[in-house]
Amino acid sequence: MVFGMHAFHDGRLEEVVLRHLDAEDGQTVIAKDIRLSDFLENMHI
Repeated sequence: MVFGMHAFHDGRLEEVVLRHLDAEDGQTVIAKDIRLSDFLENMHI
């Protein structure tokens, strides 16, 4: 199952690369991918 798949206007699919970060307690967490479009789509200019 794929979550958060993004398709470009020309139909190409964005390659999803998960970033793993080490937490202070020794566990590994997956960092959320943030795109510029995440901020711009909610702006009302």
